[in-house]
Amino acid sequence: MISCLKFLLTADDFEKDLIFHYKENNKTDVFKRRCHLPLKREYILSVPPKVSEIIHKPDRPKIGETLTLSCTVDDFCPGDIAILWSKGWTDFAEEQFVQVPRIGENGLYSTFTQLEVELKPDDEPEEFSCEIRHQGLKMWESMNG
Repeated sequence: MISCLKFLLTADDFEKDLIFHYKENNKTDVFKRRCHLPLKREYILSVPPKVSEIIHKPDRPKIGETLTLSCTVDDFCPGDIAILWSKGWTDFAEEQFVQVPRIGENGLYSTFTQLEVELKPDDEPEEFSCEIRHQGLKMWESMNG
């Protein structure tokens, strides 16, 4: 008798031990098999991220107000991603918030990033950019506010 087991892998399944429990027909003994799923080059799935437009709140910020910029990055694999907010030559690595990427129902990663800055007289929301670096992108992707 031959049996077949099919399962859907997610981005998080590679380099892990998969354990299967099975029982033969009409028997009470449960058998356990361990299988290691190696991370081989031909298995690596590289999916470029989908980056949303930057949202800024309030819509019409005033000088001295806190400007909140946010951007979502969805459906990418692998989960390693670099995100950096900047304005001109100034980056905001310490001020930014980046959520740890999470796996969605489709088996791909998603994350969210946000930056809060106090608006200065020479600031315009459109001058801020969010740079995304990921192996699935041929070039870094940058979105402007």
